[in-house]
Amino acid sequence: MFVPLPFHSKHWIAIRRIADTYYELDSKHHEPLIIGKTDSDVVEFLAARLNDNEAAKGDKRTELLLVLTAEAFRTGSWKHDSDSNVTEQSENS
Repeated sequence: MFVPLPFHSKHWIAIRRIADTYYELDSKHHEPLIIGKTDSDVVEFLAARLNDNEAAKGDKRTELLLVLTAEAFRTGSWKHDSDSNVTEQSENS
């Protein structure tokens, strides 16, 4: 089933963790590219992609779509540690 999404970009990439390594899966590359082994590596990769000046020209914006498990959404584990702590503290107050 096809569901139209409100995104303007026609090129998609995916990030996938396999074993202990994160990979960029991009159809423009012949093979997956290693991002790194830590969450910080992924954050740095995403920050670089989202802040890319070339992508910001004209209508070509970089957009981010997160696909989460229900558990990750419920617990907020997908957020940066400091963001999760703030959420937990405000929920416990």
